[in-house]
Amino acid sequence: MAALAFAFLFSASGDRMWTFFLGIFVHKIGGILWVAVQQCFDSVIKLVAMPYIGRVLDRVNRFKALKYTLIVNNVAVAVSSAAFGIGFGSIDDEKKTVGVIAVPALIFAVLFSSVSRLASETQRTAFTKDWVVVIDDTERSPNQRTTTSLSGKNSAMTMIDQGSSLLIPLISGYFFENVNTTYLCFAIVLYNFTSWYIEWKLLLRVYKMTPALALREGTTEVVRGERTKTSWTLSLKLYFRQNCWLAAFGLALLYMTVLGFDNLAMSYGQSHGMSATTVGIFRSAGSGMGLMGAAAYPHLVTIFGVEWAALIGLIWQNVFIEMSGASTLMPGSPMNVTGYVDTWTVEKWRSDIWGKLKNPGNNDVPPVGIFSLPSDIVVFFLGITLARFGLWIADPAITEIMQRTIPETERYTVFLVQSSLCEAFSVFKDVLVFFFAETELFGALSILSCAFVFSGLCFYFSYFLQNASCRNRRAEAEETELRSNDGQNQEEQQRLVEIPLTEINETEAHLA
Repeated sequence: MAALAFAFLFSASGDRMWTFFLGIFVHKIGGILWVAVQQCFDSVIKLVAMPYIGRVLDRVNRFKALKYTLIVNNVAVAVSSAAFGIGFGSIDDEKKTVGVIAVPALIFAVLFSSVSRLASETQRTAFTKDWVVVIDDTERSPNQRTTTSLSGKNSAMTMIDQGSSLLIPLISGYFFENVNTTYLCFAIVLYNFTSWYIEWKLLLRVYKMTPALALREGTTEVVRGERTKTSWTLSLKLYFRQNCWLAAFGLALLYMTVLGFDNLAMSYGQSHGMSATTVGIFRSAGSGMGLMGAAAYPHLVTIFGVEWAALIGLIWQNVFIEMSGASTLMPGSPMNVTGYVDTWTVEKWRSDIWGKLKNPGNNDVPPVGIFSLPSDIVVFFLGITLARFGLWIADPAITEIMQRTIPETERYTVFLVQSSLCEAFSVFKDVLVFFFAETELFGALSILSCAFVFSGLCFYFSYFLQNASCRNRRAEAEETELRSNDGQNQEEQQRLVEIPLTEINETEAHLA
């Protein structure tokens, strides 16, 4: 387990670093509209490809799958980073002009970054949804001892992820503001290839130490008629027939939000005077809250059980997400939906979008210190930060519910369909931002996000009630069976008592 944890540490650190720089790079060249384009394209690639990839991974050797995923991920990041370096070379910061080559370089970088994100998501699924479960089962075999539950292992992996999120944005923000961007791009390439080699060696060691990783138990049930259907259709059918689909779908709904530490929120903050360092501070603080949530998770499971832990986390998240949404209604907030609607025309709307795509740029105000930021922006990011505590209790809890209930031979399929659904809601969010990329409309998108996060809680609560009802029925059935067995035991005991008495009476009568 230690080797897997170290491999995941390198993977998560590289992933967080690239995610941070990707948002900064795209915003620097194209502003919030291009950030939305990049995230939307990224999500569409995942949405379409993941169900197919899941069906393939459920049928191939685990190590071979992860090996090729590592190759694709790291090469794609290297190519994308180099393209950004070329794009930045055409930007004149003093004249605030963007060269002709910037847009083609940006498109090329976005394409390869999406490929890397797809490979990274597959990699993360292998680490945290499959390999960790197999290792946990192996450690619980009669020949081995373990003191860590699956909840503890999930918590450890989440803490590694959040720990990297805590430190990497701070370090990355510092380097972005103090190191030449071109040199920074080449440093990212160097880190990725170094990390690739280390991860490869660690994963090879884990695979050799855990023979169960080369095996899969059971078979996937496929009806004859379903063989002619597309893998995408079959993957969806497998997903929705799982007992835990309501809980999983509720988790997916949380992705239709601009109230998270993705690149949209970062771009929104930068357009209101947040420096890269301040963005990094808030993002790291959010990761710190997530780290505390992940640390609290196994203790909540021990006290309340995994279903209650997920419910507690979702309620906490909703409280503070609503706080972020409400911040857009505060005095000084740039939200002005009425003014936008009053001056809106189709021609103006279309020309604005095309103009921003054709001539990318951003409308940032000069950066100010964290204590000089507008109060609505501070409350906005504070709410997002505090909500991370609940999110990272709910996320591993629902993940564990899925791990325990999904058959091993359907694990990659179902988890990657889950990721695909998450991306579907993320695409919806990015499309809204793309078509309504004005700062005065961001508040309306925030309020819509609150509604989706609340609907995620409602879906999970439906699962919670359904599961509680099933538990009650099972308990009643077990109690009825126990009473029946007790009655049979009492009759048997009475019969055993009556037989000797009858024999004694017959013996006495015979002697008389």
